[in-house]
Amino acid sequence: MKKLTTLILSLLCLTIAQAQGIEFQSGSWAEIQAKAKQLNRPIFIDVYTSWCGPCKMMATETFPQKEAGDFFNANFVNYKIDAEKGEGIEIAAKYGVDSYPTCLFIAPNGETVSKFMGYKKVPQLLKEGRKALDNYAILPELEKMNAEYAAGQRDKAFLKSYLEKRRQFGETGGQATNDYVNQLTDAELVEPENTKWLQAIDVYDKALTQRLIDRLKAYREEVGDKKAGSLNNAIMVGLTSMVNQAVASDNVPMFDQFIDFKKQMNAINPTNDDNVIMASMGGGLSYLTIPQISLSFYMTNKHDKEFGETLLAILDEGMTATPVDTLINFSDLQEREYQKMLHSDTLSVKEKDELKRGRGLMDMMMGMKNNLMASALFNATERYWTINQPATDQLRNDYASWLRYIYALDRSSKVATAVAEKLVDIDRPDDARWVLTNALDFLKLKEAPAEEIQSLEAALSDF
Repeated sequence: MKKLTTLILSLLCLTIAQAQGIEFQSGSWAEIQAKAKQLNRPIFIDVYTSWCGPCKMMATETFPQKEAGDFFNANFVNYKIDAEKGEGIEIAAKYGVDSYPTCLFIAPNGETVSKFMGYKKVPQLLKEGRKALDNYAILPELEKMNAEYAAGQRDKAFLKSYLEKRRQFGETGGQATNDYVNQLTDAELVEPENTKWLQAIDVYDKALTQRLIDRLKAYREEVGDKKAGSLNNAIMVGLTSMVNQAVASDNVPMFDQFIDFKKQMNAINPTNDDNVIMASMGGGLSYLTIPQISLSFYMTNKHDKEFGETLLAILDEGMTATPVDTLINFSDLQEREYQKMLHSDTLSVKEKDELKRGRGLMDMMMGMKNNLMASALFNATERYWTINQPATDQLRNDYASWLRYIYALDRSSKVATAVAEKLVDIDRPDDARWVLTNALDFLKLKEAPAEEIQSLEAALSDF
């Protein structure tokens, strides 16, 4: 009897806990929309699949929580769909869901209010819910402005208000941004408040881009690099959008035009070229070198002739300027000098801490650059090898030398292991053993973590 009472109490507690969470409604999609319209609430849709682990975690860890239930039950009509069954297939396709979990916030009329992807804990879920409510509140006004814009409204004041409203809703770019920027005077183009509109440009407009570049050149001569920096960076972000579109659509004329703009920007400010830091901080592809960008375009779109020519030119230039032995000797020398100072009795603790911070900053900057180049070349040489089968002895030798160079650019255990595996694949076990041995010696010199050293030792023991 006692066991039965305990079981009943446990089930009762579980039922109460579940009731405290988000209550998902049943019924057809049409019925859910009708209920949302009646209540004047947006619809929250959890789009899941039966095999999705994070979906199950959301369902068992996040949705049942009282805080989530209190907020979502009071503000939304909540609904669940399996993206691979019944109406869920059509709904997921309509709203462009291609990863799971994806959660949608939809107005009763079917318009998207907002969405997010991936597992969320309760605080993150509540943040997304509040954002959705804010969007839902401004949706009627935005729809009205959308209609006015579609009808031909292009007044400058209207466009500014329209862009602000779209930005508040979470939308940027589009032709409306170009329409507004085109109406800005030369003086207005350089005002800090307009930087956000320049950065949002994602519709290719040759004349507008050329005007911005010409304005930058003149403005830089007036005020110098520092004050012109915001305009410069905004243009570079816009160029990244342009080249990404060219790559995605295999648009050769657009890509060629981008290269012309890129050359102009490099001439205006040399720091626009080969700047991995700016590229990683949101500037994107436009901050890399023209050969690197070209390699990406040709490789992605399988322009094999141009891809091969670009890759070989990059490798020839790099390996001629800094051969493998030079790269390795230089990094060894740097590390020895650093370790010597770090263990010196003449430096104070404070000086050693400053030395570590400086070394950390240098490693971050150079590490990003070398890692990016090594990764790009690893993938590119692998493709070159693949498209030039059956391999000749010359190609096999060349590929082995390229792989050693890639390792020399980034002497991390990750790169060393990947390079060694590829060398084994092409029947170059001696080269693979040399790479792993060299990397192991370098890690010991750097006093790397024991687990990293042990990982390489284990890889080397396989030979």
